[in-house]
Amino acid sequence: MHSSDLSDEAHKIGQVDLIKASGMSKASVASHYLRIITKPSRSDIERMHAELVHEGKVKKVASPHDSATEAMAWLIDQKCKPCNGTGLKVKEAKTYTCSKCKGTMLAREPSSKDAQLLIDHVMDCKRTHSNNMNKLLRPR
Repeated sequence: MHSSDLSDEAHKIGQVDLIKASGMSKASVASHYLRIITKPSRSDIERMHAELVHEGKVKKVASPHDSATEAMAWLIDQKCKPCNGTGLKVKEAKTYTCSKCKGTMLAREPSSKDAQLLIDHVMDCKRTHSNNMNKLLRPR
């Protein structure tokens, strides 16, 4: 890998961000994801996006940047939009189960295979991280 511009600018994802992301372990991806869903910061979101773009390039997805953006949008906000994550809709003073999410309160995952591949990667990293943490916390 060779690069011509290694400037690290906060307002854009450059070649140096991809180099940083290529060194992310599963635990690092998981910890960034967990921080994003609990207390998001711009730097965590940028690093996570850069990691997903890198993973998309490794997996040879058609449009790594677009797939990473679509995956990030779903990962950050998984609640159903029509019912606002309640699973219920009120119509004419009656309460009904939301027709979009069928009461699960979650939005459907993106239909794009490429975005789904990146979501699966993050969930796999999260699962690995959780399993490792559980092993460390288990009494001996």
